[in-house]
Amino acid sequence: MMVSFSSPVGPRVRPTKIRSRLVLMIIGTLIPLLAFSGFMLVAFNRQTREATERGLVETARALSVAVDQHVSASMSVLQALATSEHLQKGDLQGFHGAARAVLASQPAWHSVVLFTPEGRQLLNTRLPFGVPLPTTGNPEMVAQVAGTQRPIVSNAFTGSIRNRPLVMLVAVPVVRNGAADYVLGAGFDLDALTGVLSQQHLPPDTIGTLLDRNKVIIARTRAADRPVILVAGSAAAGSATL
Repeated sequence: MMVSFSSPVGPRVRPTKIRSRLVLMIIGTLIPLLAFSGFMLVAFNRQTREATERGLVETARALSVAVDQHVSASMSVLQALATSEHLQKGDLQGFHGAARAVLASQPAWHSVVLFTPEGRQLLNTRLPFGVPLPTTGNPEMVAQVAGTQRPIVSNAFTGSIRNRPLVMLVAVPVVRNGAADYVLGAGFDLDALTGVLSQQHLPPDTIGTLLDRNKVIIARTRAADRPVILVAGSAAAGSATL
């Protein structure tokens, strides 16, 4: 009796080929997952960036509205003061007393100044009435208010009396018989504007900054005690007696 053994018909499958196929299957499965994960990560980052940008825009808008409201309130008070009967009669000494009374009700103001259309100061509530006063260091602004008969907000400048940066926040025309006979201004310390920004309660990682038209920082919510430096000869480095 004879017994014989025979191998199965067909090529023999090697273990290395099986491993290669398994690796290819795993890679084929991971590639779509990695691609999907990458796409989701990019989409998430884009949404996060857009949400951050929207938040910053909304924060800037809120700060702008707060500052505008502060300016508008001061402008309204100053325009009402410009209609004073003392000014209409040319009684500057009487107006000096009235201006000091209004100044006491405006904690953000530190002075009220009356100019001629040419920029000569007629009175300043920081000084007694009748003392000699210099011409403003920003006659162009005064002339613009008188010529257009519209209020204006100035850039930062250095006060010659206080010798520190400040802002003449509002200057309005005093109109008599259709002409601007005077220009009335209210001076603000920069601390008043910093207070407006601080009242908005920004997130701890957010810095609110207010610039004038010359890109000089006039208020900020962080390092607010750091002094503002005005470069001599720049458009922001004018001076006035405030």
